[in-house]
Amino acid sequence: MKKLAMAALLLMPTWAMANTFSITNNGKAEDVATIKISFSGLISGNKSAALQSVLDEINQRYVNSKKIYLYLNSDGGNLDSALAMYYALRSTNKQVVTVNQSMVASAATLPYCAGQERIVLKEANFIIHPAQMDSIADKNITPAKLATAQNYIGMYNRMFRNIYQHCTDFSAGEMDKALGSDDNRLYLTSEAALQHKLATGIDDKMVAAPVSYFITD
Repeated sequence: MKKLAMAALLLMPTWAMANTFSITNNGKAEDVATIKISFSGLISGNKSAALQSVLDEINQRYVNSKKIYLYLNSDGGNLDSALAMYYALRSTNKQVVTVNQSMVASAATLPYCAGQERIVLKEANFIIHPAQMDSIADKNITPAKLATAQNYIGMYNRMFRNIYQHCTDFSAGEMDKALGSDDNRLYLTSEAALQHKLATGIDDKMVAAPVSYFITD
């Protein structure tokens, strides 16, 4: 039976607030074909940087690997960091399979949409809703400040629309409704996600891989 070696990854200072570690067997790096990444919790700048560092390490160390499975369990988080994850996943030279392990909501739908294959585990769910921002702390709220908030939200809703049009079959009208009011947010089961092409397949188990990375809070 192969021994598992666990090593903390301390490759970048930005990982200070992200708990990141790996589990590998004792095989040769050049023999690794499949790699698994588990990402859990809210998306932050540090965790986004951690994922990008993991992808770079995979590209440099496991040069013969073909497929990366990214398991996501996240209620959302920072949209800018989520978009950075999206482009990092789209830019790797490996085939990326994203998997909804339990919940993929809000900003977490962006990295999920980056997968060439998008799997959802049978009882997992999705939530799509409009972009949000923190409340305006200033007591002197002016029309200009309200306009700034509206522009901010509108910018990120356009980002959602542009990405969703490549990974769902929702019409422009359906997206406008879902992103126009939080009352119209979408709750999607695995079957509904498959029906609307957000997911490309449903599974009831996780894959085994000789190399696994974990990114948590």
